[in-house]
Amino acid sequence: GYTLKNGECLIDLPARPICPDGYEELGSKCSISVENMSIPAEISCSKGRAIGDQCYYCNSGSLIGNKCSDGSIAHSFPASHTCESGYYYHGNGYCWIILDEVTPTSYYCGGTGGIKKNYNTCTYTINATNYCTEGYTFNSELGICE
Repeated sequence: GYTLKNGECLIDLPARPICPDGYEELGSKCSISVENMSIPAEISCSKGRAIGDQCYYCNSGSLIGNKCSDGSIAHSFPASHTCESGYYYHGNGYCWIILDEVTPTSYYCGGTGGIKKNYNTCTYTINATNYCTEGYTFNSELGICE
């Protein structure tokens, strides 16, 4: 996560690529993909069973639909979507084919407060907040809890 430097918390995050016209951001690359050349994504669960885009499991009892046989509440979490090589997950349960993929030549810092550190890294800064345990107060001149 963050590192403390001169009273500020700093974090380095990847810069966002600037893609050529007709290409869209796909991770750290830019790609052209075609919706009408899509295939269903493979849906999997690390635990339980997939129903739609959700995975359901029971701590006790067996899973019947999205409920537990013993009356307990079935737990759920988003299912994983995987695509075969040459495709990427675009949402709605489908993988789109990648027709072309290029490495961008320039990047920018998304969000607010990002300062470009180097070619493809941005540094974000937030003010450090000082917390003291109960019964103590923070002395900002000394930088300690008293």
